[in-house]
Amino acid sequence: GRRTHVWFMGGPPALMADGTAMHAGWRRPPTKRWTADTCMRIFGLCFAASLLVLPLLPAPLVAPGCPSGGPACAAPCALAGRQHWGGRAAPRAPARRRGAVFGCGRTLRGGRAAGGKRWCGEDLDIEMLRFARAVLPQPSTEAWLAKRKMFQVVENMAKKVLAPSAIALPFGSSANGCGEASADLDLVLYAPPRSNGADPEGCANERRKRRQKETMRMLWKMFFGCGKHGLVQDENRVFARVPIVSFRDRDGLCSCDVSYKNYLPLFNTRLIRAYSEMEPRLPVLAVVIKRMAKIVGIASTIHGYISSYAWTLMIIYYLQVIHGLPSLHEVELSLKGLPEEGLERREFATDFAEGVGLSKVPEELGPGALLRGFFVFYANTFRWTSEVVSVRLGRRTWHSDPELHENLNRELGLCIEDPIQRSRNLNFALSADRLQQIREVIEQADKNLASGAGLPEFMLEGVSPELPSSWLQDPEEKLRGSIGCFLKVPARTLSCECQYCGQVFEHRQLLEHEAICKTHMPLARGPPPSSSARIASRTPCPPELLEPDKPFACAQCNKTFSQLYDLQQHQAATRHAGTVTLRSGPLGVPPAGAPSNARSTCSSTRKPGATRVCSRSSGSLPGCTSSRATRP
Repeated sequence: GRRTHVWFMGGPPALMADGTAMHAGWRRPPTKRWTADTCMRIFGLCFAASLLVLPLLPAPLVAPGCPSGGPACAAPCALAGRQHWGGRAAPRAPARRRGAVFGCGRTLRGGRAAGGKRWCGEDLDIEMLRFARAVLPQPSTEAWLAKRKMFQVVENMAKKVLAPSAIALPFGSSANGCGEASADLDLVLYAPPRSNGADPEGCANERRKRRQKETMRMLWKMFFGCGKHGLVQDENRVFARVPIVSFRDRDGLCSCDVSYKNYLPLFNTRLIRAYSEMEPRLPVLAVVIKRMAKIVGIASTIHGYISSYAWTLMIIYYLQVIHGLPSLHEVELSLKGLPEEGLERREFATDFAEGVGLSKVPEELGPGALLRGFFVFYANTFRWTSEVVSVRLGRRTWHSDPELHENLNRELGLCIEDPIQRSRNLNFALSADRLQQIREVIEQADKNLASGAGLPEFMLEGVSPELPSSWLQDPEEKLRGSIGCFLKVPARTLSCECQYCGQVFEHRQLLEHEAICKTHMPLARGPPPSSSARIASRTPCPPELLEPDKPFACAQCNKTFSQLYDLQQHQAATRHAGTVTLRSGPLGVPPAGAPSNARSTCSSTRKPGATRVCSRSSGSLPGCTSSRATRP
């Protein structure tokens, strides 16, 4: 913990005699008094050793055309082009001297790495490739075989529990090409719909309840039947907003999270996977930066920061803005021609190009130069209060850009647009103090890398000190092989049933259709309204559509909750406003048709469908006269 804090938050300038950092609160150990005779002997030994070692070192090479005219790497200088970053010239790559002290007290051994076709021009490139080789999945390894075995076992379980035609679809870090080999396996189960059309006599609320009960029943069967297939029960969260059950193998090599008919993460995974296949240096940057963020503790939404998925989008946005990485959404629009009417008002952008092999990032830039450029961009050029990280647009985007979704929250800095769900801002759990901590960490990392430091020592613990010659000769081929070891999300058309109206759509169209049906639940029996009509008037959830077990709802997003405390936590994280209750509508507003001075009172005998909202000792809620605290 002390070494982590020193590297990212700045260490003391003083160094001890042995080269280690001296922190505040540490006492210098008693030093030995050296006599003049002892010092002369040590100096003589060092001078004799240097005379023996210096003739054995190779002569420095000068690359032809190198603007610096000094010792150069195998490729031309990466940052010698003096690219411009927001109006100022980017700093040249700092000279990596022998014995340069890291910010964490470690010394860098050796000078320029020997050999290498490209991307291996400096020691930071070697360190990043060593780390990527250690954490990215490699074929025929123990973790790789365990994850594929787990995938086959869960899919066989789904065929027995759901239907013979059921399949398991991977998503997340195990399939997007930018995750570590030790990441958990995330799967979503799919089964073809049983009905072929909408049920005009059915109720949308009842159909949604049946869908929830079906999901819980299927996941319960898999959770309690996993022992027959050699798996161990890990965690059961079938009552969460997205029901999930977790398994693990008996050897503890792989754990798996399983959900049912949760199709949104599939598009995010395929998008990141397409960018990884187009630019193989992206996985190296992603695993290094996300590991740094996780060690410092700024890559978790549970603690009020941003997710690792948001960090990956920040890396892609940097490559797009500075180095010209194309936007796959824009490439798809250019292939289709002009966008159809109303496309900019849709909530989901599921159309993007895949299999694009053209990356405009200069080939002479190694992972080390891109890592330094990432921190330089977000420490000096990025406008935290007025700029939006939009991978979908692929250009510098501001809060007032008309192509952004109008429901995107822009109140707090570091706005990160979800490229699939356009109305979702990935800073939903971020606060002002957490944002300041992220900026301080990025600025400190920029200073450390600019001073010549390499990766922190704690990141390279357990990593092989040598890089194989095959990785030195052609690292791009090795990285593409590692990307191929990730599980593949099949690019097939899935027929899915809407949980509100029962109609069957392609899974690309289902997300937008369900968003319309969810907002206009009373209109779910007929044809769904247009996208422009839904966005023009966002109707709050009517009180009569709430459920007895979830009597509270957010008036802005229509999510229902079983307790008022959960609703308050949701609104504190999403900055939503407005509360709807089952009996009295919005809190503090009397029911329709009641006198202006009337209040909803709690009775000892509760009718079916009614809800008691009572006061507590700390304060009373409007619409309740009882002094006894009871649950709904």
